[in-house]
Amino acid sequence: MSDGEYAIAVIGGATAGAEAADIFAKRGVLVVVFEQDTPLELLRRVRPKMLAKGGDYRREEVVGHELVEGDGGEVILIDLVPGFSTTEIVRKSRAPQSG
Repeated sequence: MSDGEYAIAVIGGATAGAEAADIFAKRGVLVVVFEQDTPLELLRRVRPKMLAKGGDYRREEVVGHELVEGDGGEVILIDLVPGFSTTEIVRKSRAPQSG
């Protein structure tokens, strides 16, 4: 990123959200954790230029895509990395522990 630019990760407050937030924060990314069902209200306040979501979504399924694109921003779908999606982390965290 160049001077004057910064990245913000907006993460739901699920169990996996804490782990994802920690990963982003360790890389110098400002992290905002939201507790609502969707980040729509936060997106309305922040007005991001870019909104990224995992590639298991279609653009029209991403909450807030109309808002971001309406402001001239961009919605980006990111390829999934096996074992690193928040959905997978939550699933693993809820699985019975062996041992």
